[in-house]
Amino acid sequence: MTEVAKPTGEVIAPVYVLDQGKVVGVNKYCDIGALMFEDCSSFTEKSEKQILETTKKNLCLLYKELFDLKREQLAKLGDDGEILEYTKSMFSVMLPRPKIIVPREKPIPKEKPMTKWEKFRLERGMPARQKRSRLVFDPISNDWVPRWGHNSAKKIEEKHNWLMVDKAADKGQDPFTKKRQERKMVIEKENLKRMKNDIYAAKHMNGNKNEGQSTQVLPAKGDGKVKDEGPSKDQEKQAMKKRERKALAKSFQLAQLSTASMGKFDKKISKQEPDAPNSQKILKKKSNSQLAELQQNPKMEKERSMKILSWMQKAEEVKFSTKADAHLVNADKIVQNKIKRNEKKKSKAK
Repeated sequence: MTEVAKPTGEVIAPVYVLDQGKVVGVNKYCDIGALMFEDCSSFTEKSEKQILETTKKNLCLLYKELFDLKREQLAKLGDDGEILEYTKSMFSVMLPRPKIIVPREKPIPKEKPMTKWEKFRLERGMPARQKRSRLVFDPISNDWVPRWGHNSAKKIEEKHNWLMVDKAADKGQDPFTKKRQERKMVIEKENLKRMKNDIYAAKHMNGNKNEGQSTQVLPAKGDGKVKDEGPSKDQEKQAMKKRERKALAKSFQLAQLSTASMGKFDKKISKQEPDAPNSQKILKKKSNSQLAELQQNPKMEKERSMKILSWMQKAEEVKFSTKADAHLVNADKIVQNKIKRNEKKKSKAK
């Protein structure tokens, strides 16, 4: 086995070559297992057309090797080789083991850490839970129904169970609402368990990453025992709140899409509210924002009223000036008309 690497300053992963491969031509090697063709001839003084021609020739040689391999495999099976391989395609071929081993691009994935329940099961030697069947027999409908989902056995039982016995302990309570609340509590407990398992798995994954680092846990002041650092109740509550917030945001976005305009022209209740897809942000009117500012600052209101007064005075002055000039304009027009009439009379007299 030889190790091949480029003689440069860069750190390159080594390529292990078990064998150079089949010699096909001068400085030409073929590895059918890896579907690789190596041409060691120089291409410095060749044009693009010549390089294309050489690649075509090399490709033909690779195909020739593949067809030869197929012929050999059929010859091993005998005369009825094609009949025996009726399940495979006519052009399929079993490739041998590659001779050139290329290194992996990414590291080998680590094993998933076990949950608390899996560890407990292994310690006690309990058998693994068998996979339950998808269908179950329902005595009400007298038929096989799915175990989970819309038409499951539980849903059918709920539909037919229209009358419930009111227990003495549950006086003044609706039994149907109580049952719904109990189911919700069970779901929340399951979600909490799942979250705890996720935190436990993430903690163990981080521990595997920092294997070289010191992971010493200091003992508590009172006791000599090592304190088990688990997720506190406050952290769990915060995580629950985050999940609820995300779920609400998602449901709100779906509700926005249910409008006729697909939430395009909906107003935003707050800045934190998520935008609907293709939404046009409807900004507040300028007048409303200015009024809000005026309510906060009385000085600004005074300045604004003074500006309005000055504009009104200017408008009145302009009106009065136009009225005063109107008389003069009319007098000029009368004089001009008289001059024109006199000129016309003179022209007629001539």
